[in-house]
Amino acid sequence: MAENIITFVILLFVSIIMIAIGISQIKSKEPVGFYTCKKPPQKEQLSDMNAWNKKHRYMWVTYGLALIGTFAVCFLIEAETIASIILLCVIIGALPIMMLYHHHLKKKYCR
Repeated sequence: MAENIITFVILLFVSIIMIAIGISQIKSKEPVGFYTCKKPPQKEQLSDMNAWNKKHRYMWVTYGLALIGTFAVCFLIEAETIASIILLCVIIGALPIMMLYHHHLKKKYCR
């Protein structure tokens, strides 16, 4: 029971960070980036900067909420191994999906 509470607190903290990243992106006056080591496109390079920022915000908020939802579902599963596999699949599996979505947005909004 204690390990579930510790896991939930850590996952909630990480989820709040992901959601906060998304919220900060929609308020940004400049184009937002996805990778920390790459600079985001310039305003002039985007056909619609507000849509670019909004779509990135949804991506990060959805990831944060998916983490919380996945943990809630896994908490109800009594088989710890299955719950752990599901949780890891969502945590790790979402990252390539987010990268592909970011590249899709680049194709859609970058001139």
